[in-house]
Parts: sequence; structure tokens; C-alpha cells
Amino acid sequence: IYIKQPHKLVWKYDVPIEKLVYINNKIVTIIEPDLEQAIISRLEQEINILKLLKDAVKVKKNIYKSNLNNRDYLIQIIDNKLTQIKYKDEIDNKITIDFKNIKQNQDLPENIFKFHIPFEFDIIRK
Repeated sequence: IYIKQPHKLVWKYDVPIEKLVYINNKIVTIIEPDLEQAIISRLEQEINILKLLKDAVKVKKNIYKSNLNNRDYLIQIIDNKLTQIKYKDEIDNKITIDFKNIKQNQDLPENIFKFHIPFEFDIIRK
């Protein structure tokens, strides 16, 4: 995950399938290489991970609780690094996001936040 204030985020995950998620303000683009598709949509509510972390309150060693957009999150921070976020989604599924290879406070080039949708991919606009 790469975050650049105030409203840019890039997130790559591999499980259950590879996805690249780009957020710029309230526009989200999800690129799914295995499905050869890109989904472009507008967020109803802003995903502000920095606010989520800033507002977190310690509940026990390495575990913090925060609320964003009326949803509770449990956040695990070890050695001052975000390692996990847990929450329930809108249909009550338990979601766990594990973060690995964490690097903090790096200078990020602007091109990290630019994406390319291959010509052969389907584009779905929501």
C-alpha cells in the first residue's frame, strides 16, 4: 500500500486474486489482471486510511480501535508499523487485511499513483 496525502492511495493484493486498487480523491480504479478487467467507480464515502489511523485508540498491547464511516476497525500496530486491519463489511463478512514488507515515511514518486489499463481489458464503469 502506498499513501500520499491528501487523497491518493495505491494498494496491491494477491489473495484471493491479484488486484491493483488506485484511489484518487473519490475515484477508485480496480485492475484485475487475471480477469482482464478494470472497474472504475466513484466512492460514496471517502476512504481516509490516514484519518482511520490518526483517530485510533489503544485498547490493548499493539491493538487499536477506530471508526470510519460508521464502521468499527481493529488495527494492529507492531514496532510502530501497521500490520493488520480487521472489520466487518456491509453484509457482516469478517475482513482481515495483513500488511507485509512495510516501509514508512518514504518519498513517493508521483508515477506510482498513475495506472495503465491494457487495451484488451474490459472496462466496467459503475
